[in-house]
Amino acid sequence: MEETEVKTPFENHTLPGEVKPKMKTKRLNHFPPMTSKDEDETERKTTAGNGKKKGKKKDQKKSNQGDENWDWDCAEEKPMHGANDDEGTFWQIFTQIGLVVSAIALFVIVFGSACISRIIIHVMIWKLNPPLTETNFAMNKLGGVLKPKIERMSLNCSDLLTSDCRQGYYIRNGLPDSWKCTVEPYKCVLREDPPSVNVAWIWGLLIIMSAPYFYTIIVSMWRICFKKNKLDKFQIKMFLLSLAVELTHATGLCIMVFLVMPAFDPLSASILSYFVCIFPTVLSLRFQVRQEDTKYRIQRQRENINSTVTNNQQTNNPRTDDSTVTNNPRTNNSTVTNNQQTNDSTSTNNPRADNSTVTNNPHTDTSTVTNNQRTDNSTLTNNPHTNLRYPETPFLGGLLFLIGLVFLCLYVYYSAEDDNLVAILVLLLISICMVSVIWWENFVTSNISQSSEAGKQSFLKDYVKSKREKVSVLVYLLKIAWIFLVTLIIYVIQSKGDTLDTARTFLYLDEAATVNTLSGAVRLESSSYITYGCMTLNPYMMSLICLILTLIFFKMARYACRVVLQRKCFSLPIILNLFFVPVFFIIIMRYPLPFTAEGCNVLQPLWELDFNSSIERVWPLIASGCLGLLSVIILTTYIWSTGGSKMEKVERLFMKPAYCGIFLDLSLLLSRRRTIDNSDFVKHTQTHQSEEKPQEVYSPMVYFCATMWHETENEMTQLLKSIFRVDMDQCWRRQDQVNKQKQRKGYYDEDIYDFEVHIFFDDAFKPRKVNGKPGKGRHVNEYVKLLEKCVPNTAKLIYGNYELDPVKKYETPYGMKFEWTMLTDNAKLIVHLKDKQKIRNRKRWSQVMYMYYLLTFELNKLKPQLDLQCQELSKSVPEMVHNLSENTFLLALDGDVDFKPEAVTLLLDLMRKNTDVGAACGRIHPIGSGPMVWYQKFEYAVSHWLQKATEHVIGCVLCSPGCFSLFRGSAVLADNVLKTYTRQATEAEHHIQYDQGEDRWLCTLMLKEGFRVEYCAASDALTFAPEGFFEFYKQRRRWAPSTMANILDLLLDWKYVKKNNDSISMLYIIYHIFLFVSSLLTPGTIFLLIMGAIITAFPAIQPWLALVLNMLPVGVLIVSIFLTKEDTQLMLAGIISTIYSLVMMVVLIGLIKEGVESQFCSVTTVFFCFVAGVFIVAALIHPQEFTCLFHGVLYFLAVPSMSMLLILYSIGNMHNINWGTRENKSADSQETVAKRKSKFEGHTCSIGEWCRCMLCVREIVEPMPQDAMDYASDNPSDDDKPQQEANDKEAAQKTTTETEQADRDNTVVKKLTGDNKGKVKKGDFKNCMDLPEDENVFWTRLIKKYLKPTVIKPAEQERVKKELEELRNKVFFFVFIINALFVTIVYVLTQVNSYQGTLEIPLPCNVAGGKQGKIEPISIAFTLTFGLLLLIQFFGMIYHRISTFTHIIASTRLDTQKQIRRPNLRRKEEETTTTKREEESKTPDGNNLPEHLPPIPNKGWNKIKGGIKASSALRSISGESKNRPEKLNELKNKIKEETIISDENKDILSQFSDTPVGILSMRTLKNSLKNNVQEDIPGTSKD
Repeated sequence: MEETEVKTPFENHTLPGEVKPKMKTKRLNHFPPMTSKDEDETERKTTAGNGKKKGKKKDQKKSNQGDENWDWDCAEEKPMHGANDDEGTFWQIFTQIGLVVSAIALFVIVFGSACISRIIIHVMIWKLNPPLTETNFAMNKLGGVLKPKIERMSLNCSDLLTSDCRQGYYIRNGLPDSWKCTVEPYKCVLREDPPSVNVAWIWGLLIIMSAPYFYTIIVSMWRICFKKNKLDKFQIKMFLLSLAVELTHATGLCIMVFLVMPAFDPLSASILSYFVCIFPTVLSLRFQVRQEDTKYRIQRQRENINSTVTNNQQTNNPRTDDSTVTNNPRTNNSTVTNNQQTNDSTSTNNPRADNSTVTNNPHTDTSTVTNNQRTDNSTLTNNPHTNLRYPETPFLGGLLFLIGLVFLCLYVYYSAEDDNLVAILVLLLISICMVSVIWWENFVTSNISQSSEAGKQSFLKDYVKSKREKVSVLVYLLKIAWIFLVTLIIYVIQSKGDTLDTARTFLYLDEAATVNTLSGAVRLESSSYITYGCMTLNPYMMSLICLILTLIFFKMARYACRVVLQRKCFSLPIILNLFFVPVFFIIIMRYPLPFTAEGCNVLQPLWELDFNSSIERVWPLIASGCLGLLSVIILTTYIWSTGGSKMEKVERLFMKPAYCGIFLDLSLLLSRRRTIDNSDFVKHTQTHQSEEKPQEVYSPMVYFCATMWHETENEMTQLLKSIFRVDMDQCWRRQDQVNKQKQRKGYYDEDIYDFEVHIFFDDAFKPRKVNGKPGKGRHVNEYVKLLEKCVPNTAKLIYGNYELDPVKKYETPYGMKFEWTMLTDNAKLIVHLKDKQKIRNRKRWSQVMYMYYLLTFELNKLKPQLDLQCQELSKSVPEMVHNLSENTFLLALDGDVDFKPEAVTLLLDLMRKNTDVGAACGRIHPIGSGPMVWYQKFEYAVSHWLQKATEHVIGCVLCSPGCFSLFRGSAVLADNVLKTYTRQATEAEHHIQYDQGEDRWLCTLMLKEGFRVEYCAASDALTFAPEGFFEFYKQRRRWAPSTMANILDLLLDWKYVKKNNDSISMLYIIYHIFLFVSSLLTPGTIFLLIMGAIITAFPAIQPWLALVLNMLPVGVLIVSIFLTKEDTQLMLAGIISTIYSLVMMVVLIGLIKEGVESQFCSVTTVFFCFVAGVFIVAALIHPQEFTCLFHGVLYFLAVPSMSMLLILYSIGNMHNINWGTRENKSADSQETVAKRKSKFEGHTCSIGEWCRCMLCVREIVEPMPQDAMDYASDNPSDDDKPQQEANDKEAAQKTTTETEQADRDNTVVKKLTGDNKGKVKKGDFKNCMDLPEDENVFWTRLIKKYLKPTVIKPAEQERVKKELEELRNKVFFFVFIINALFVTIVYVLTQVNSYQGTLEIPLPCNVAGGKQGKIEPISIAFTLTFGLLLLIQFFGMIYHRISTFTHIIASTRLDTQKQIRRPNLRRKEEETTTTKREEESKTPDGNNLPEHLPPIPNKGWNKIKGGIKASSALRSISGESKNRPEKLNELKNKIKEETIISDENKDILSQFSDTPVGILSMRTLKNSLKNNVQEDIPGTSKD
């Protein structure tokens, strides 16, 4: 059935981000009523009695009917501007400029390095067999076109005496004096007979041939050492096959380089390289990626469906049988066969429809493609070469190759002598065949079928897919030895005299030997002088340059493929290199003399091309070159189309091996995978009857999981704007994908993902009051009401005057659930309101809620649909579940985070790149105002620039912050992760590790189970940071002990972690041990720094006095930690921090003074400059964060406070396990009532206002309200007096009786499972719907097992408190002692050195006054503690920044067709307005108005057009725009109709197949399950 879409006019609509058009309109009475929820609530509160309420509702309905009565209420209030609201146009342009520069640089580097390296190789080969004048052998003379220059060969000296000629007095004809020659009577001869060949050229070529294999061995050894769990097993079959292939290639390479190619000149040798791909050409004719015609595919799919139906005994099911589908009233026959306009609902709601619907439908929607799961392998690739259904192209390439090879043999026939003709042709054919064997893997496709050869094909498939690290090490060692051995044998066989002399000369053990080559005899020499002014060092320098260039070429070419610049920076430069190298040799061989450097010419300068000579022998070479190049281009057409995801692994892009030193360009072309996923190869047949295991494309499912408690309106709005921006972005992308799929059905945007938003709100309820008295039921608190108001307002701001549908409310076992429907199809915003009386509070338990709900419950719901999909795809349910969980992600968010849609896709890129990545975090930017925020901006920048980047590079990140991190579902569901994460803290260490830093503990559990945690610097997120000193210290008091506990947990269990996790090595463990020790010694180091600064600034102060002065404030803080309350400690810390900031200013002045006087002859000055230089370089390579550098001065002044006092405060208060932040800011009202109010009565007397006394005092204590008691029980404070704590414990003990404990579980289960469904709902639950039964049971059981609120007995509380205090005392004593010992040792050494001077290390420089510089113990301690760590982190930052730059380039698009073309409706409406004005300017008879008449005025909007922005009220009053918000479906329709399809899409779309892509995701399975359930209900119909 087809549905007709209702088109809405665009006259008064605007898209998000657009300024509403300034249009004239005559309609002014269309304004809607502006009733708010706050007004409704006020009316309900002020109205008494049911009759009055009904009257109010009737009045409200009447007022709603009269829209004109609300025309005056048109002013609007928009949410506050956020940091991410700016479009960032500057940085977008900056990034695009960087992309252009990078693309140009990549092209130049790849093309230049490829050309120069090939030229060097051919020149070095040409030096092995110089051309001879006495022979008719013309192959190395370009068929006779290369002519000798007689005037250069014999230098005339007839006018001189013979003795003078011997002394070098002869005419050089402009040739360098360094060229040695043979003196003959009256002439000095440069020509040699026989020509000499230095063995340095041979060894240089051997180095070029062998170096790539040394590189491969090093890479394989690194993986063997550090990637033990991912290695393939050593198999004898693989070893023997790999050894045979590699040795064959090595033999052919030696024959080619040392026998065949020296017989050619460099130009013809470069053409000869086109024909070393004979084996891939033959294989391309025999094996092809199967191109199945649509007709065969449909037939086979129908047979599969029928067989599935028969096996499951469902032939009578009207939804399964193919023939019945045609007669199904919900699936029209025309829809199945010849449907050209398949409707969205039809394609989505019939997941079991035949694939012919998808195949024959040129307007397939995303939903249609999504539900298609029966497509074969060819439908699952994005490569257009898979559309080649006919083998003409490979046969054409093979024919051109064969003809070109014939012409090459014809050139050899014309140019070679008869004696060597047969040998040259045989060696030529043998060598090109043996060399090309190495690239067989990319051109042999095997299919696991039921035939007898299935075992062999399975082995070949495993061989192709394996990395073969262990095999490669042994094979390549043998290959290197084999290359040297074969080369030695080649020259020994060619010996003209004694073979032993040749071997000795080859090994530099003899001076000379003569060998016979294919072109004639040459003389091998091992002397230091070569020819034409070159020495032995020159060939080795050329080989070194060639190695560097080939390595650059190899890396940059593969890098271009990873950053999605394959066409521009890989395919094009390599093909151009193949064409231009022969052209360059024409220039080089025509003008050889200019290529002389420092008297050395590496060419053959006595020969030049003579274009005047006959080219009869050359035309076959020209023809063979043209045909050979065309055959290579046709053979490698896949390099222009085979795409790949951004940041794809190199192993998935290139076959192994890809690094060949001699033919690197061809090696890269032929090893580039023809298909991205090589898991299934199909042998090409004409019948297409082989049964293969189908593949799927899994679309990511991202659950946005935010936790809230008592956020402000600004913080809530910031998070909601980020969510709705993602919603808009995904909606645009989906519609853009649908439109592009109309042109190319195989198009797929990898940045599209399914998503759903879940917000978990802690402490969301308060007791219900009736007339000021406690009543039955619960009310949501003011924070929930604020969130309920912010959601539609923020959506309206982002969507552009389009509003969300009314919220749906559900009563849940844990409290309540709000649900909104978003713009993107099937996307929802769900808010879970937690009642602390029903479920546990705090963030960790909210995470446990959504982990179990979204990963286990949702997957369990899909079991029926999974069974059906597994039957159709011949897969097992565990495999499908694993794939789904692997592509399901949880985006953990805080309630105040702000991010852009690109930040999520960048994190997903890391997840797609490596399935071992369990979590990925972005770059967190603190926002706010005040000095504390400024300090944190620099602190966050330094920690991300240096620490996180280094952890990512040398191992993996230890903590993925919960404010913005992406977690993989399969990693969360792994053993010892989710189950362990639900563990309740029972010991003191558990309270520190589990609850104080839950995000770090979750990452620790993942690391122990072998998952990686990565850091993406390109993914930015903003979050509010503490703005006050006290709040900041409380936050770090919670973070610091948790960080130390988790790091210590990993270090103590390092053997298990190292064994189980490939990313964690022994070096990584040592690094963190060193970092952990340096962190413990940081207070002592800062103490010494301040003491040294005091001595430097005030020379009159003795060292012992400086020590005492520095100990006083530290001692006061330590004493206050054990004797005073937390607020007193914070006050003292603030005062001492202020004093120390002044001292640090003195330190800064002292460092500047010492640097000026010593002129960098001081270790302290050098180290200070080194640290400053590291920070400056880090800021320069992070240009978007460069302004953070200006806050470095504040960071320097706060070093004593943050690196010494904060550590002491954190460790001294680690027994306080309160959350610390947001308590004062968010719960002031509750805190005021949480404390018991007390009144005192008695007789008073006073002296004015100065003094007041009270006698006979009597205290009156008011009872504590119930909500205050709840808050106090959930938020205990250690600042309360012991007597008050005892009273609270006694009261808590009385509230929970033994009878209530015994009946608690049964009562809760009965209430939550719906046994009391007939009860009357009170409070805010009055209008709530009930949850589905299965979800209700799930929450009930989850709460009962893991999340049931616990009542801790007073005795247990006392035990935990004592254990925490004991743990605090132990840790504080340990840290204090080691720092005290460190300070003491350094101080004593300083004193000994000051009296004796025996510990000073002199420096080779002088300071001010002529004194010699020296190194003191304090300088040594500070430098050793931090210098080495900073150096390691600096190099880690550089490496990580390169990878980040790669990620940014890969994610940036210059092509407008790759970006979403969002229409500018404002321009369209302005054009419509202009047309209307032109029509109005005409007279009734159709003629234009007279020219002398004035133009129609513009209604006073000229100022607005000039730059003054009109407010919403003015635009509404003028009638320019409606004030009434419109429904979200209208925005969907507008996006669907107005998404632009540009003609520029053709270039990009050509990279994709025209066969629909099969997509499987959690969302598609949910929709299929929902549709199946609706079909199973009697009486339901999709019509």
